[in-house]
Amino acid sequence: MNATADTRKPGLTIGELAEACKVGTDTVRYYMKRGLLAEPGRTRHGHRRFGAEELEKLRFVLRAKAHGFTLAEIGELWELLGEGATCADLREAINGALDRQRVMRDEAERAVDRLERLRGSCECEGTARCLGDDVAGFVPEVDEGVDESLGGCGATRGGDGCGC
Repeated sequence: MNATADTRKPGLTIGELAEACKVGTDTVRYYMKRGLLAEPGRTRHGHRRFGAEELEKLRFVLRAKAHGFTLAEIGELWELLGEGATCADLREAINGALDRQRVMRDEAERAVDRLERLRGSCECEGTARCLGDDVAGFVPEVDEGVDESLGGCGATRGGDGCGC
């Protein structure tokens, strides 16, 4: 037996745990900071050593995250399962995550629609100012010299704008 083996506590280093789960060490530290993983024991030299329970929990966190649960929901779900949750409890948690995901999907679809309309508004080869009010907040205010009769186009009188 070598001297190094005598000073090491059994378990995985943070790097080994991260590698086993195909994540970075910063991810492991973040989950520890968020309370999803407990602070593990340390060797006498101060190195963290993660056991089988932490490996199982990190794998659970990653699977639940891949299914769309938030980190807060994952923490609650872990507690539920530890308390002997029923299928009804699990369904309720899943339904909550589904509702939240549907809201996010609907918001994303609305954003895609807005972006497609915005892109359709910019069919010219001129300046981006031709988008007018569609991009309020994205482009500078229209100069006083703009001909508003051009349908919100940023073309200036004298023809040096986009011409759409």
